[in-house]
Amino acid sequence: MFSIAPSSCYLLNILAGFAFLSGSSLFLPQFADYAVTGVCLFMLGSALWIYTSTVDFLKHKKSA
Repeated sequence: MFSIAPSSCYLLNILAGFAFLSGSSLFLPQFADYAVTGVCLFMLGSALWIYTSTVDFLKHKKSA
């Protein structure tokens, strides 16, 4: 059901990290005009990390 290749899962985790990093930098005062974009990147990073964490959990639960 939640099958995903390990390499894809790693890639999604890296993309999630970059989304968080980019989103957090947009909250700096000099980028205040892009704060909404920062929020969207935070939400994207969160969704990616929740998805990959759920896939890993279900994969380990199934193999146990």
